[in-house]
Amino acid sequence: MADFGNNATCRGNRQVSGFISQLKLFVFKEALAFMNDNPRKPACRYCLASLVLFCILVGCAAERVPVTFAAFESENLNEKLASGDYTSKVDNLLVIVDTSATMNKRYLYEAFETNVTPSLLDVELEILRQFNQTIPEIELKAGIRTYGFGSCQSWGFTVERLKIGPYKKESFDQALDSIECAGGGSPLDYALEQASVDMESLEGQTAIIVLSDGAGRLDKDAYWALDELKKAHPDRVCVHTISLGKDRGMLAGAGKCGYAATAEAISTASGMAEFVEKVFLKSNSRRF
Repeated sequence: MADFGNNATCRGNRQVSGFISQLKLFVFKEALAFMNDNPRKPACRYCLASLVLFCILVGCAAERVPVTFAAFESENLNEKLASGDYTSKVDNLLVIVDTSATMNKRYLYEAFETNVTPSLLDVELEILRQFNQTIPEIELKAGIRTYGFGSCQSWGFTVERLKIGPYKKESFDQALDSIECAGGGSPLDYALEQASVDMESLEGQTAIIVLSDGAGRLDKDAYWALDELKKAHPDRVCVHTISLGKDRGMLAGAGKCGYAATAEAISTASGMAEFVEKVFLKSNSRRF
C-alpha cells in the first residue's frame, strides 16, 4: 500500500462538485417556490439570499478536500557528480508555471498515486516538488514565475513567486506553497517576455522549464516571445517543457535547445532523475 503520510498537497478538489451543484440547485428552486407562494412577505427576499449564500459556503467547504500524494524518494544524482563522469552545465534555473483556469480541471491519468482525484494544478506542483528533491548539489541560481490572470495572479498576467537568487530547496518549496489557485487565460508570452528581462542580470547558461497542460498547442504570441528571448540571449538558454496533456510540448523544439517531457514520463523516481540529468548535467566522456 502506498504511503501517503507526509507528502500532502492541499488544494480545492472537485471530487464532490456534482453533488454540491445539485444541492445548490435544489435549495435555490425551493427558495424561489417559497417566495412565489408568499409574495407579500418581504422577509422572503432575505430568506432566499441567506439560503443561497449558505449553500455556496457549504459547497466551497465541501470541495476543499486535501489531496495527498504517495511519498516520493528521489534518486541520488550526486553520485554521478562525485564520480567525475558528470559536471553541471547550468548556472541558472527559471521555472514558468501555468496557473490559468484550465489547471483546475481534474487530472485523469493514473501516473500518480493519490487519495482523491487531483487537479492539474495539484499534479503540476507535485511534479515541481519531486523535481526539487531530485536536483543534485550544484551551484545554481533559481527563480519561479506563474502566468494566468485574476485574483490568483494579483490581477496581473505573470507573477514572480521566487525572486532569482541562490538555489535553496527550502525556498523553492516555500515558493510552491504560495501558489494556491489558478484562473484566467494562458498568457505564456507575458511570462516569457518577463523571463527575458529576468535573465538580463544573470551570467552563464540558463535552463527555462515551462509547465502547462497546453504545451503542445501554443499560440503564435508564445512562439514570438520565445524567439525574442533567444535573440536577446543567444546561445545562453535552453527551454524545456513538461506537458500535463496528451502531447509533448512543441516549445522545446521551437527553441532549438531543450527537452520535452510529459507528466507521466517523469512520474517515477527514475523518470524524474533522467529529466533532471538532461536539464542540468553533461557527461565528461563525450563531446556535446
